[in-house]
Amino acid sequence: SYVPNTTVTSTAMSNNFGLGSYGAQYISDRLSGKGKVAMVCLPSNESWDQRTLGAKSVFVRYPDIQVVSEIAFALGGTTTPRQVVDNILTANPELDAIWCAWDGAASEGTLAIKASGRDVFITGIDGGAQSFEYIQAGSPFALTMAQSFYEMAYMNAFFAHEVIAGRKAPRFVITPSYAVTLESLADIDIPDTYDQPGEAAKLGWN
Repeated sequence: SYVPNTTVTSTAMSNNFGLGSYGAQYISDRLSGKGKVAMVCLPSNESWDQRTLGAKSVFVRYPDIQVVSEIAFALGGTTTPRQVVDNILTANPELDAIWCAWDGAASEGTLAIKASGRDVFITGIDGGAQSFEYIQAGSPFALTMAQSFYEMAYMNAFFAHEVIAGRKAPRFVITPSYAVTLESLADIDIPDTYDQPGEAAKLGWN
């Protein structure tokens, strides 16, 4: 993540704008550029908000994609993501898809969609075993953007040692992220090490 109001030598992180825009493009393509979409946003810090801005940059290009609901979720609030998605579904009987800024909302939203019996799909951002299991099961959870958490930590540690040794470090390092769908997870065990260098390539992930 960005570190606000602090002088930082090097930061390794995902392209959050890109994560958000990819999920929105997936929704737009799957709906053939026409449908009703809701957004569950997480504006608590700049990195998370970049995901929302990325998604909006895509949806605005499709005049027949209507964003019918945009919820700014507060992590410290009393409402859960499940309740937010329940409310979205109740208020929008013709909804086609839900874009979520993080997988916690997408996972809980999946439960809400299944309970409603509605034909709505949902996307998230983060990756990991729980998200992969929901997707692999063929649930409404259709896509997650899986971040490389291991790679972030590795690169931060690597460049800390470079600086200590008197060498340069880049201000930003953008680490890989992977678009994971049901197709990505077909006929494989849930991968715990996908975010380590070389492992995603073995899985054929892009």
